[in-house]
Amino acid sequence: GLGGGEALHGFARTSARGGSAFGADAPPAVEAVAAASVLASHALATVGTVAAHYELAAVAECAQSGPAALALARSLAKLAFSAHAHAGRLRPALSSLEQLCALAHADAASALDAQQAAMLFAEASGNFTVAAARARGLLAAASAGAPTAGPLGLQLSASLCLARIYATARAPAPAHAHALRAHALAVSASALGAAPSAAGALAPEATLALAESMLLLGGAKATLRLLHAATPNILGAGALAQCAQLWLLTARATIAQLDAAPSTKHAAALLRLRVLPLLSRAESLLKSSGGLSRLAECAYLRARVQHTLGDLPARDAAAADALAAVASLRCAARIGDGCAAERELLPRGAQLLAPTVRGNSLVFG
Repeated sequence: GLGGGEALHGFARTSARGGSAFGADAPPAVEAVAAASVLASHALATVGTVAAHYELAAVAECAQSGPAALALARSLAKLAFSAHAHAGRLRPALSSLEQLCALAHADAASALDAQQAAMLFAEASGNFTVAAARARGLLAAASAGAPTAGPLGLQLSASLCLARIYATARAPAPAHAHALRAHALAVSASALGAAPSAAGALAPEATLALAESMLLLGGAKATLRLLHAATPNILGAGALAQCAQLWLLTARATIAQLDAAPSTKHAAALLRLRVLPLLSRAESLLKSSGGLSRLAECAYLRARVQHTLGDLPARDAAAADALAAVASLRCAARIGDGCAAERELLPRGAQLLAPTVRGNSLVFG
C-alpha cells in the first residue's frame, strides 16, 4: 500500500483536480486550503515547521479573501499552536490559541478547533483539571449526539487527552479505559474509509496510549507484543514524536521485564545492547521534533540504566542531559513553573547527580 506521505499527496492531488473529499459543496479554493492543511499537518509531524508552512504557502494565492482566507488563517493558527504546544512554548501557544478563539465565530469547524486547542493548552500547561473537564465535555456532547461533539478526530483527541492525564497521574485503570476508547475510535475512523483526517493522524497515538496504559497495569510482555505488531504502521506514518514514543515505550517495557532475565549477566546485556540503543533512537528523534518533556524523560531513564550498570560517569552525563532538557522546558514555558514533567524530573535529576553508588547491582534505578 501507499506510505503515509504518498497517500496524503495522492489525496491532495485528487482534491486539486476537483474531487469531493471535503464535500461537493465546498468552493475549490476552500477545498484546496483544506487539502493543504492536511499535508501541512503531516509535514509538521514528519519533517518540521518550515515544510509545513511551505504546504500552506502553496495555496496562499487562491485564498486571499472570503471563506478560503478564513480557512487559511485557521490552518496557520492551528499549525503554530501545534508546533508551540509540542515544544512546550506556552506563551506563543497561548497567542495561537487566542487567534483560534478569535476565528471561532467563522463556522462550526473553527469553533471545534478552538475547543480542542483550549483543551490541549490546559494539558500542556499542567492544568489537568481544566483539560480533563474540557475533554469530558466533548465526549459527553458526542454521547448525546450534539453537533458540537465534532468529528471522530476531535473525540479521539479528547480520549487521548484523558488517557495521558491519568497516565501522568499513575492511575492505570482509567488511563486504560480512555486509551481503549481512543483505540476503538481510531478503528472506527479506519473502517469508515474516510479521507486523511485528524482521526487517521492520531491512530498510531491511540495505539501508543494503549501500550502506555498496559505497561502501567503491569503487562510488560503484552505491551511489547502490541508495540511489535504496531511498529510497521507507526514507522510508516513517519511522525517523529510518535516514533520516538514507540522506542521509549519499548525501552520501558524491556526494563520492566528485567526480573525475568535468566541471569544478572543477561539482564546487564539487555540493558546495554537493547535498552540504551532504543533510548538513543528516541532521543535523536525528539531532538529533531522539539519534544523537550519526553527528551528529559529519555535522558533521565538513560541515567538510571547507566547507574544500574555501574557506569557513574555516563550516569552523571545523562543526568546532566536530563537537567538541561528540563531547564530548556522551563525557558520555553515562561508561564508559572512550567509543566508536570519539569516538576517531576528536576528533583530526580538532582538525586542522580549526587555521588551515591550501589555498585553493580541490577536492582534497577
